[in-house]
Amino acid sequence: MEKKLPRVGCSRGFRSDLAAIQEATALTRAFLETFLGITEEEESDGLGLIFRIGLSVDELITNAIKHGNQYQPDRRVNFALSLRSRAVVVKVDDFGAGFDPSQVPDPCTPKGQKKSSGRGLFLTERLGGRIKTRRTKNFFRVTVVFLVD
Repeated sequence: MEKKLPRVGCSRGFRSDLAAIQEATALTRAFLETFLGITEEEESDGLGLIFRIGLSVDELITNAIKHGNQYQPDRRVNFALSLRSRAVVVKVDDFGAGFDPSQVPDPCTPKGQKKSSGRGLFLTERLGGRIKTRRTKNFFRVTVVFLVD
């Protein structure tokens, strides 16, 4: 029988400063270690859940600061982590115009190789994250769901 995860979560707002990336990844690591009971050292293959989600959080926060908020320090990046049923859910909000993920070129194609962006979404999907985006009147949200075995 599969173990159902507790329903817990945390959230934090950051200034649009690249220092937020380290804070968000540290928060992610601590959250996962606390509520899933695993550590990076225990994940023997080096591509365990903490690494995969941590790298995705790094990419999502970077994109929110760089592309969404355009490095404007007065714009916030809101970050939330939660455990739901058998999944870890990551949400990142910024105050930019947003984007359509289907329009981001695959970095493995000749067209995508010429672009300097798009690799974060590619990595997140390849590391097991299911990406959804949503535009509201006030913000743009990227939600990534990672299933937990």
